[in-house]
Amino acid sequence: MKRNTGLISAFLVAVCLFCSVPVQGNAAGDIGVLALPVLGYSTDEQVVMGIMSGFSRGEGSTLYLTGYYATAGRYVLKTNGEQGFGNGILTSDIALRYVLRKLYTEGSDPEEYARAYMGRVLLNLAYLKPIREESALQVGPAVKMNHTWVNDVRSPEDDPLPVLPGRFGQGGYALGGFQTRYITTSSLRPVKGWILKGGLYFGTAYGEQLDRARTDIHGDLSLAGVTPFLSHFRVYGRVQSGFQLESPEPVQLFLGGESTLRGQADQRDWGRRQLAGRLQLHWVMFQNVSWPIDLVHSIWSGFPTPADRFDLEVVGFHDIGAVGDPAIGWQRTRLGYGTGLRVVFPPELVFRFDVGYSRDFGFMVYVGAGETL
Repeated sequence: MKRNTGLISAFLVAVCLFCSVPVQGNAAGDIGVLALPVLGYSTDEQVVMGIMSGFSRGEGSTLYLTGYYATAGRYVLKTNGEQGFGNGILTSDIALRYVLRKLYTEGSDPEEYARAYMGRVLLNLAYLKPIREESALQVGPAVKMNHTWVNDVRSPEDDPLPVLPGRFGQGGYALGGFQTRYITTSSLRPVKGWILKGGLYFGTAYGEQLDRARTDIHGDLSLAGVTPFLSHFRVYGRVQSGFQLESPEPVQLFLGGESTLRGQADQRDWGRRQLAGRLQLHWVMFQNVSWPIDLVHSIWSGFPTPADRFDLEVVGFHDIGAVGDPAIGWQRTRLGYGTGLRVVFPPELVFRFDVGYSRDFGFMVYVGAGETL
């Protein structure tokens, strides 16, 4: 029986707050702040409510903060972005999640066989500096930490499981290393250019599946590019790969969900090897839109806004990927495709709404902040 784990009713998304806060001594101007409340319904999560927000201090300096809660017992707090710091750039991806996670059987008609509440604390930081002034090549130290735990592991019929699946356990890693990237376009809102990024990290992995803490090594490499054509179209492409040496199952690389493969169940497959790609076509349907900002100002002329205008883009996408592990080999290649919208407040505040589809899981809806490359 196919399961539609996406949001099945329309999202009620409204702009509740626009504000602009002056920054003393900032030649770039103001910090633009945008917050949007989100309300929806999901067959897995039931009622979902939360807020997405973005903070921009000019080109190349944007931070996103997302938080939501679901009545099925799931909450997420996440911040990610880039900020100018000294002579370099601080990139961050920090999250606290407590998620109702489900595991599915293999095959074209997947069945749920286990579920649990899975908590995760994630921290990825890198401080990158150009090798020389105005250089597109950046290098710097990086830190990766991940700790995961589970509660209330049960069958789909809500019965306790006598044997816990390997994915449902406690484990983590703590790593340090370096990251480098060659970048000729903004990573926050790519318009034209390339982003080649890689990293190598060394540290310790631990968990219930390991007899002791072990030396762990992670590596990742990705290439993303975007090229405009005609006057209102852009094509985005990305390929990414990753490997882990000793990370236990709860914190292994995964496939499925907004960051890797839309249309598939979140973290459907996992392993210590990953290869994934995506292709997106963006059509700038409306540019420099002033409504409803003009309407708000006609009612209250002093109401602060982060920008006088915004752009609206329509997106079509196709995702593909697979994960593997030295112990079992590569799993089946997964596919997903769909469409979406992007609301862009200059210079780089991006809010997205995507609908993904796969034959295995039907339609799934994603709402988030920041571009998906």
